[in-house]
Amino acid sequence: MNSSKWKFVGRQSDMSMNKLLRPLAVSLLLLLASFPLKAQSTNSSIPALQAVIVHASRFEEKNTDALPQTIIVSGEAILKSGAANVSEALSTLAGLPSRINLDGSTNAVIDMRGYGDAADNNLLVLLDGVRLSENEQTAARTSMIPIEAIDQIEITRGGNSVLFGDGATAGTINIVTKKRAGNRDVASAGVASYSGYQSSIFHSSQDDRNDWNLFVKQYSSHNYRNNSKVDDQSIGLNWVHHLDTKADVGLRVFSSREFNKLPGALPLAYLNSSPRSA
Repeated sequence: MNSSKWKFVGRQSDMSMNKLLRPLAVSLLLLLASFPLKAQSTNSSIPALQAVIVHASRFEEKNTDALPQTIIVSGEAILKSGAANVSEALSTLAGLPSRINLDGSTNAVIDMRGYGDAADNNLLVLLDGVRLSENEQTAARTSMIPIEAIDQIEITRGGNSVLFGDGATAGTINIVTKKRAGNRDVASAGVASYSGYQSSIFHSSQDDRNDWNLFVKQYSSHNYRNNSKVDDQSIGLNWVHHLDTKADVGLRVFSSREFNKLPGALPLAYLNSSPRSA
């Protein structure tokens, strides 16, 4: 009696489980069968992909999707502003706090997030993703970069040491040059007080497979203090050969020479009587 009773109950439970699993199995089959049809319908109407830009964060994103702490200054805006070098563009267009470099050069000290005398060691400056900042408490030498060759400057505030390593605690500045500058010849010159002058020549040409950029820059000034003369000369060549629509090879050569005279510190008694003394 007991064994037959338990056997009858077991059959009833099997039948109830079959009734529950049957509609579930049918729904799974219908769901799996709909996947190929849905994929086939979406593949036939894939829209054209939009262009993406690689920012200093090393992630592909559009300009409209950049984080609020990222500022992008276009090369066109730099040319319209009349800035003579990268330091002036960063100060006037991006609003970055800067101060005059004590070596008398045009490489201004960018003090992002208020690091003071240690600003150079906490801000990373890149040229097309290649580090320009030095590890000796000196400002990055951006004076050798011609503004005519700049496509955009990407400024990211905040710590980026996880992505770029040492020296990016305050943020990063990535200077992106133009891939195709077109056919252009630009010559400029200027004079300033204290026997200061600057001149530059920029030439670019392109054809179906090659791009050429050549520039020469010179800057000289005696500056306000005696024995504080600075001479800066730089020359650069950039060549890119387009193998196909997805692959390029190229060569970039930069040479820069900077000569500085340092006037030294003045005693407090000389600041009013002879402030230009060395």
